[in-house]
Amino acid sequence: MDSKYAKGYLIYYNRDDGGFRVLDSETNKISTIKNLPRDRRHFYMLKDKKYTTDDESLKAFNEDFKAWNKELKFNKILGIHYENYGSHHVAVEFTFKRLCKGKYEHHEEITANENKYSELCYNAGLMYCEPGECESFGYDYSMYYPRNLASEDLMIPTKAGKEKKLDKLPKRKKLKQGYYHVKITSENPNAKKVFSLVCKRITCICDEKEKEI
Repeated sequence: MDSKYAKGYLIYYNRDDGGFRVLDSETNKISTIKNLPRDRRHFYMLKDKKYTTDDESLKAFNEDFKAWNKELKFNKILGIHYENYGSHHVAVEFTFKRLCKGKYEHHEEITANENKYSELCYNAGLMYCEPGECESFGYDYSMYYPRNLASEDLMIPTKAGKEKKLDKLPKRKKLKQGYYHVKITSENPNAKKVFSLVCKRITCICDEKEKEI
């Protein structure tokens, strides 16, 4: 156990008026605090329809959290002592490094500038519709993310990116992985079926198998 942390952990959610509503795992007491203490492990209450922003949800989530920790701890393959990490983010990062088997252990720190570009990207599913009433359908790819993670072609950046100004985009096959701040225009009515355009015009190139209009 990391000695820099006090015993136990906090379960919390962000209050709309600022601050945090927290449950202390050691005392089971619930209180409101302005800032999360650095000497305590703290895990935010995950979003789910069974949890709302109230004290009863904090208690329910904590009980589920303890059960999940027990499952992960005694898993014969993973053996993750999840609650010993400082937060959800730290648990995911260090577990990934431990299990990635020599490929991605050493990551440079993600800079504020890189995070800014990531936040500006359109991070939802691709959606398209025409005005009027019609029958609509939704499509999903079974096991999409696990398949990507298991792919031999998976590439995850491990070094900090650099900003570059391009006067002209490279051809499709020479596009490098990264974020591109571009303006996309098309007279093809099917363009919106392929691109989710946003006002910030940030496009993430994750692989080289891009669709053409």
